[in-house]
Amino acid sequence: NYIYYATQTVNGCESPNSAVVLTIYPIPNVPLASNDTAICYGNTVPAFTAVGSNIQWYDSTMTLLFVGDTLNPVDSAVGTYTYYATQTVNSCEGPTDVVTLTINAIPSAPLTYDASACVGEATPPLTANGSNIQWYDSTMTWIAAGDTLVSSDTAAGTYVYYATQTVN
Repeated sequence: NYIYYATQTVNGCESPNSAVVLTIYPIPNVPLASNDTAICYGNTVPAFTAVGSNIQWYDSTMTLLFVGDTLNPVDSAVGTYTYYATQTVNSCEGPTDVVTLTINAIPSAPLTYDASACVGEATPPLTANGSNIQWYDSTMTWIAAGDTLVSSDTAAGTYVYYATQTVN
């Protein structure tokens, strides 16, 4: 706080002084915002929160999106989105905290190969090409991970298995 005094002089007579206070506030700290988040396309986009006073949320062009502690992003397409949170104290807006939302595309199904055998022959392994392959039985119960599945089925019949891949 800085105090200044002002007087006026009329016809050679000076008035009593009047105090004027100048207050210069410090810039507030960066608010504490949510961690960066990555989701798969189609999943629920999470809300982001920030702790501070009078939180303001901006997009990557620094356009004000929302004032409040919790931002519910409307972005839902595949891509990376950047949000900035600030806090304002005594009309002074502080520096930004950055939060990134990444929406990853759903990968295509892995490339799989059917197999067949005759009763009494060794059951050939089932294979799939892709990343982080997961195998499921016909009820969609997880049974194995990896590029190759060795089935324990030996009776005559058709058995259906599903393979998925996980990317990002």
